[in-house]
Amino acid sequence: MGGISAAIAYYTENTTPALIVFETDLSGALLMEKVEELAEVCDEGTEVLAMGSANDVHTYRSLVSEGVNDYLVAPYSAIQVFEAIEAVVIDSDAPPRGQVIAFIGAKGGTGSSTLAHNVSWSLAELYDDDVIILDLDLAFGTVSMTFNGGYPAGNHGRAGSARPARRGPAGALYDRADRAYQIADGARHA
Repeated sequence: MGGISAAIAYYTENTTPALIVFETDLSGALLMEKVEELAEVCDEGTEVLAMGSANDVHTYRSLVSEGVNDYLVAPYSAIQVFEAIEAVVIDSDAPPRGQVIAFIGAKGGTGSSTLAHNVSWSLAELYDDDVIILDLDLAFGTVSMTFNGGYPAGNHGRAGSARPARRGPAGALYDRADRAYQIADGARHA
């Protein structure tokens, strides 16, 4: 996606998210220079997780002294990355901010999509709060059709769509069905 230099350029003009994760092959003074540049464009409260190949204590300590929350040394597994992100963003003393509810169907026609659509809509209405439904059925996802997103099911329907993308990193992922309900159709992002 462009690395730390692209992040610096992007966040110079845009608000930073709650968490920035970057991977780099840089080390030493050049890495620290780029991290300092990133720190200058980050909004207050932005957490940063760095991942790289430099396996030395000095790099880790230097990054932490610049405000980086953690540094993972390659090679790292998906579980290590998940645990590092979890350690940065989850405050065990804070009240819960959300829940994940998964609906899985072993094959087409089991009703898992219909159930997911109805439960997520009901939760948005019942609690008058934001709900995001993420349809990861890349070939035949139907969430856009269910909520009048205007896309046919599956990847092939999105390919020729002239509908403009929303601005910003999160806006590129979601379409709004209404004020509190967002959909992220896996078919759109494959």
